[in-house]
Amino acid sequence: KKKIDKVAIQTILNTFQSPLYFLDYETSNTAIPPFDGTWPYQQIPFQYSVYVVETPGATPQTFDFLATEFSNPMKPLAESLRDAIGPTGTVFAWYASFEMGRNTEMADAYPEYVDFMQSINDRTYDLMQVFKQGHYVDPAFGGSNSLKAVMPVLVPELSYKHLNIQEGGTASASWPKLTELPDGEARDQLYRDMIDYCRLD
Repeated sequence: KKKIDKVAIQTILNTFQSPLYFLDYETSNTAIPPFDGTWPYQQIPFQYSVYVVETPGATPQTFDFLATEFSNPMKPLAESLRDAIGPTGTVFAWYASFEMGRNTEMADAYPEYVDFMQSINDRTYDLMQVFKQGHYVDPAFGGSNSLKAVMPVLVPELSYKHLNIQEGGTASASWPKLTELPDGEARDQLYRDMIDYCRLD
């Protein structure tokens, strides 16, 4: 049966602090480490999207990073992210342990970002927990807490169906292709498709 525990959800909402940051990474993982200092099957972030809501009800601002060369993207990504996420405010991710794990790995690789990445992790809330903990249950989720199961039910106008990239595996496989394409319409289209997918995630 459908269940919405409004008291529990409001209690969670009351813990959030503005500005609000909504973060998603796209990553690449390969059996053979592609860059010095990486290891087999490491999830290497090459892209992020961040929506920033400065005050309640404000129009979200969007910040994006997508590496366009096949070189280790983690340091430039971290540097760009520092411009997008300020020192205060709550950071949100869906299945946040993934993003937090990438932050820890980038901090280990680049000590100059330790404080910044730790600050993000300390302020991160996993939006999936509202559903995983049973505060919001709907049979239409099909028993899943994944973003792709929950979002179309709660916000039907947001859908992956109209995107050229519709899931993470395709996004990951698209990055090497993007870096190999010459400048032109095909490269511009793939770049746009990757941005659109990451923003929706």
